[in-house]
Amino acid sequence: MEKLKTEKDKTIYILNFVSLSEIDPIYYEKTYYVAPDGSDRAYMLLAEAMKNEGKVAIAKTVLGTKEKLLTIRSTGAGLLIETMFFEEEIKTMPRPIGDVNLNEQELQMARILINNMTAEFKPEKYKDEYTMRMKEAIMRKVNGAEIVQPQQEGAGAIANLMEALQQSIKATEQWVQ
Repeated sequence: MEKLKTEKDKTIYILNFVSLSEIDPIYYEKTYYVAPDGSDRAYMLLAEAMKNEGKVAIAKTVLGTKEKLLTIRSTGAGLLIETMFFEEEIKTMPRPIGDVNLNEQELQMARILINNMTAEFKPEKYKDEYTMRMKEAIMRKVNGAEIVQPQQEGAGAIANLMEALQQSIKATEQWVQ
């Protein structure tokens, strides 16, 4: 398979530049750090110019045996490459959303709930609780203890949307205070 690759396939080929805001996040797959390989000046020149212009590069390369669409974007730490899905790889919505007339009172309550729960994004705040429980269960089993199912909080069907919104707003108002 390596013999099939052309020189173009072995490099990252920049197609054009676009504004980051033009790209729907549904296209992103994985993110990788990019480090210069002896060409620090060219690397920093590209990173700084893209940052100043507010642009990201759209590029292509072959990874393994598959051509990949990429974005290259400048961050405070340097350049990142994000592999992307091609348009034909993006699935459509499984079913159309029905024609719904929204009640203004419900909409207002939903906006209040969203505003009450709005906070600054801090990635360190979010933990993979499922993996932590799995590791804990494995250690319990290794040590000969029985694995117990954790208690589930607040699971239940929503009978009345307005009532559920009101309860959620009351709960979030307590957090804010």
